[in-house]
Amino acid sequence: MEGDGWVIVDISEIAGAFAPDDEPNLSRTQREEARARLRRRPPDQTARNEQAAREFPDFGHRWHAIRQRLGITAFGVNANEGDAGELLFIPHDEVEHGHEEIYVVVRGRVRFEVDGNAFDASPGYLLYARAGVLRSASAIEDRTLVLAIGGIPGTYAPPIWASDWRPPE
Repeated sequence: MEGDGWVIVDISEIAGAFAPDDEPNLSRTQREEARARLRRRPPDQTARNEQAAREFPDFGHRWHAIRQRLGITAFGVNANEGDAGELLFIPHDEVEHGHEEIYVVVRGRVRFEVDGNAFDASPGYLLYARAGVLRSASAIEDRTLVLAIGGIPGTYAPPIWASDWRPPE
């Protein structure tokens, strides 16, 4: 259901979008530039991606590209769900993008690996990680769902009612 400026959607109805071809409204040139950026990933991230692909060939089969579906431009947001033992988020550190991220456990149980430390989390728990922090997540229970939200630090402007609001300079 949607109206002028709002949308309500069941997250399970939002499909994944991994390839630049799936991104709406990109020109051919923009797609080629996106592919070139993917090829220039740091070697250690490329190695982690390749290892994850070998170990978890079904990775991402229940990915939800929320940002693309809703047309969000202020921040990145997606979700992934999986069953016990499945990888939800590949090991990555966001160095190439500079993103800080927050992961919210919506359903099930998750094992987060953060800079070599393992933490189990249940619904309502969240993990915040700055760029440069190596992190990954795996499902501990079937039907686990984790929401991921990210963006570039310093780009958000708090509203006037927030305790950290400051007048524009």
